[in-house]
Amino acid sequence: MSIRLFIGHTLPDANNLHNRCTSVWRSAFLTYIGSMAAPLQIFCDESGQTGPNLLDAQQRIFTYAGVATTDDEAWSVISTARQTHGILDDELKASALLKTDAGRALVLDILRVYAGRYSIVAYDKALALSAKVFEYVYEPVFQHRPELLYAKDLHRFVAMYCYTFLINRDDLGGEAVRQFLAFMRSYDPATAPLLFGTHDERDPFEGNPFEMVTKFANGYRDVIIADNQSERDALRPGTLTLDLASSGLFSILCHFGKERRPLDVTCDEHPQLETISKTLVGGDDDPSIMRARRLNPQADISWTLAGRIRFDQSRNRPGLQVADLIAGAASTLASGRTTKRGMEAHLELVDLHINPHTMMPDYDAVRQKLRGPAVNWMVLYGLGEHAGRGENPHLVLRELYAESERRWDAGETPRAA
Repeated sequence: MSIRLFIGHTLPDANNLHNRCTSVWRSAFLTYIGSMAAPLQIFCDESGQTGPNLLDAQQRIFTYAGVATTDDEAWSVISTARQTHGILDDELKASALLKTDAGRALVLDILRVYAGRYSIVAYDKALALSAKVFEYVYEPVFQHRPELLYAKDLHRFVAMYCYTFLINRDDLGGEAVRQFLAFMRSYDPATAPLLFGTHDERDPFEGNPFEMVTKFANGYRDVIIADNQSERDALRPGTLTLDLASSGLFSILCHFGKERRPLDVTCDEHPQLETISKTLVGGDDDPSIMRARRLNPQADISWTLAGRIRFDQSRNRPGLQVADLIAGAASTLASGRTTKRGMEAHLELVDLHINPHTMMPDYDAVRQKLRGPAVNWMVLYGLGEHAGRGENPHLVLRELYAESERRWDAGETPRAA
C-alpha cells in the first residue's frame, strides 16, 4: 500500500439540472446551519519547508497537515502517549521521534487516536514547480475562460510533461524549468531567456519536445509577463507565490469547510504564510474560493472563519505539536523511507487521510497510449504552432481539441493538430 499519487482534482461531469439544484440548496442549507454551530478548532503545521527553492535535491517532499482538536484534548493525548512510550521531551517533534522505535510507536498512537480528524496535502516540489508553468504561462493567456483547459486536464498534462524533463535530466528542458523558477522569484523575463527571450539564431529546442512550451511562451510573451507582473505589483512578491504552505492551508480549509462550521484556525509560525493568510477571509467574497469555483463550478468549495487565522509556536500549543507529528510522518512516508523505518502501519493510516489536492507524480497524465494525454499532446503542439504565428488562442482552442480528438479516434499518430 502506498500514498495515492495524483495531481489535484478532476472536474466532474455535469449533473442533470435537478441534481445540480438539489446540491445547491443542500449546500446553502448546510452553510446556514453551520453558521449557527460552534467553531471547529483546527491546528495546522508543515514538514519539508525549503521556502521558494522547489528544486532542493535533499528535501523533495513538502507536506501540510490540519487536525481538528483542542489544546486540552491534544495535551491529554500527548501526555498519555509520553507515559506509554517513555518519552519525556517537553516538545514533541516528528523529525526527532521518527528516528527511534519508541518515537515511531508514539506517532502511530497519535495517528490512530485522531483517525478521521486530519487531512494531509503532500507535494513533490519539482512537480509543484512544473504545475506553476501551466498556472503562470498558459493560464494568463486564457485567463478569462480557462475552464476548458482544466476540464480536459491540460493542467495535469503540462505539469507532468515539464516534470519529466527535470527527472530525466533533459538538459534543455530541465534548464528551462530551472529558469522558470528564477523568473517566479523575480518576475524578470531576463532570468528565463529560454522561455521569454528572442532567438534570432536557430531555435535551440528544435527537435526537442519542450519546444512546444517555449513556442507558446515566446508567442504570447507580452501577455504572460504583463499578467504575472500585475500580480507581483498588486498581491505579493514571487517568493510568496512559490511558498507551498499557502496552497496547503487553502486545501485544509476546503477539507474542514465541508463540516459547515466556522473554522477557528491556528497555524505554526510562518512569516510568508502570515502575509498570505490575510487574503484568506473565507465566505463567498474570498478571492481564492471565487477562483476555485470558477475553474470547477461543481466542486464543493466553501468555508468560513470564526476569526482571523492565528499563528503561534508549537511549544506553546499542543494542537500544533499533533499537527507537526502528522505532517512529519506523511513527509517521511512520501519520501519513500518506509521499509527501513518499519512504518507500514503509519502508511495505512496516512493513506486514508490524503487530501485530494495532493500533488504527486502520475505518469498516466502523459502516457500517450491513453486518449486524454495523446489529445493533450496534440493540443499542446498545436497551441505552440499558433502562438508562433501570433494567432488568437481563444479562437483555435476548441477547434484544436475537436480535431485532436477526431484524429485520435481515427487512429492517427499524435502530432500537431
